[in-house]
Amino acid sequence: NATSSSAICGGSRPRTCWMPYARLLRTPHLGRLVLVSVVGRLPIGTATLALVLFIQGRSGSFGAAGMVGALYVLGLALMAPLLGRLMDRFGPRPILAVTAVAYPGALAGVALLAANGATSAVIAAGAFLAGAPLPPLTVWLPAVYPRMGPDLRPLFCCAYPSVFTLRVKVPGQPHPWYRLRK
Repeated sequence: NATSSSAICGGSRPRTCWMPYARLLRTPHLGRLVLVSVVGRLPIGTATLALVLFIQGRSGSFGAAGMVGALYVLGLALMAPLLGRLMDRFGPRPILAVTAVAYPGALAGVALLAANGATSAVIAAGAFLAGAPLPPLTVWLPAVYPRMGPDLRPLFCCAYPSVFTLRVKVPGQPHPWYRLRK
């Protein structure tokens, strides 16, 4: 079974399986960075769902809601490489500061457009612009991890924030050591 402890933890008991994570999180400053990473990744999926549900509820149209969600993600996808290049050129601090202010403001703008009866096309254009300034934490944090210590393997450090993020986004999924019974 793919969800059994032996598949995930190499035969270890659940408590033993998570020990490397606990040991890694004791690295100075790493726990805080993991928290930032998990919280920073949540809007990628949750904001899209929130926009779709909000627009569908306001307009009654799944088509309009889907268009808004798709354009939000398209804005995010098209702008992410540019934000990464800007971080390489100017450093992460100014880019993260600007996007940390612009992103929630842009999302609030989409909500205001919808609440004030704007057309679906205007709301979709706003959603495209709202997706663009998502703070690029997912590309910055994995670059920081290796500088924190010699025993921080990049693959391990990049994988576990994603695992924690999924646990938050999909709270109904079984724990890795939970064995499904037939």
